Amino acid sequence: MLVNVAQTKPKTKEDAKLETHKDFIDIQIPLSGTEIMGYTAAKDCVPEDAPYNAEKDITFFTGLAESYIEVKPGMFAIFFPQDGHAPGITPDGVKKVIVKLKHNTNTQKQSSMETLNLIKNDPWLEPYADAINGRHKHASEKEAELTNKGKQTLSDFASGYLYFGLHRTDNGWVFREWAPNATQISLIGTFNDWKEEKKYSLKRKANGNWEIKLPADAMKHGDLYKLMVHWDGGCGERIPAWTNRVVQDEQTKIFSAQVWSPEKPYKMKKKLSKLLQTRC
Repeated sequence: MLVNVAQTKPKTKEDAKLETHKDFIDIQIPLSGTEIMGYTAAKDCVPEDAPYNAEKDITFFTGLAESYIEVKPGMFAIFFPQDGHAPGITPDGVKKVIVKLKHNTNTQKQSSMETLNLIKNDPWLEPYADAINGRHKHASEKEAELTNKGKQTLSDFASGYLYFGLHRTDNGWVFREWAPNATQISLIGTFNDWKEEKKYSLKRKANGNWEIKLPADAMKHGDLYKLMVHWDGGCGERIPAWTNRVVQDEQTKIFSAQVWSPEKPYKMKKKLSKLLQTRC
């Protein structure tokens, strides 16, 4: 807690700037004379060009306050971080006590605000703090989910297509899918008349993974396929999450994955570096 006794100078409403504090609660107690204090919710304040001053824990805003209150000796005003206030409006100045209390909170929202320098260093973003913090929280939770709480990197996750999906091998084909809630999965397609067959049934592996290895003649380039997924209480057709080619039937408008393994793979006519230079 910080306590300061101050003697203010005369100040008009136009001279009194709206301000907010991030780390402290402001308690203002006039000792002599009547003080007018302006108020505007922080989210509605218009920031100045000057950024947040972390050393003094203050951000200034432009414009007049939306409302004004009269505070006399024997009264006091409390302003929290979400309260924009313009104190010290008097014709003659007043003697006052200013008490600053460290603002401690266990809420995730304000804890997040303390860690987001993006907001702390750019007061123009202050009105959008709730939205920014919400998106930051969602992004952090999603990153933790995709990286298994940091046990792998986002790069590892993004490279999942190299392991999952349909791949041609020296001996035939291998297909993998991640479906932790599935009870049974089969490949269906033009190669088996879209019917479930035992030889196209995937085997459950560890960590929610499913896999099947097939001989080379089990499917061919251009075949259409999907997954028939069973779960507790139902089943349905699904396009594999890691498929690298999907086509739409012109008549039915139904989408299906497509086996894409031409005998002569397409060769780029230009090197990737030259292609990027051309587009840039």
